[in-house]
Amino acid sequence: MKHMSQIGIRVSAKLEDLVAELKRRAELMSADIEEEERRTAISDVYNEGYSMLARALRGRRGNLLDTIATLEYQLRSANTASRAA
Repeated sequence: MKHMSQIGIRVSAKLEDLVAELKRRAELMSADIEEEERRTAISDVYNEGYSMLARALRGRRGNLLDTIATLEYQLRSANTASRAA
């Protein structure tokens, strides 16, 4: 049983590292979106002249944030299960 808990700890640590890296990438995307909006002087996503690059980055960032939320949920569930065992 001890061996399994060590594996679980390693997996959790790797997931935490992955979440931190994905959060960093989401922050970089946010900065890229802001820069593109400044460059084009259009920040209204409903404006027909809104940058296609910024729109695509927003979609990718949204997907990334959804992935982060899912991984954080899995981490919380795993931590709760390991404490209960």
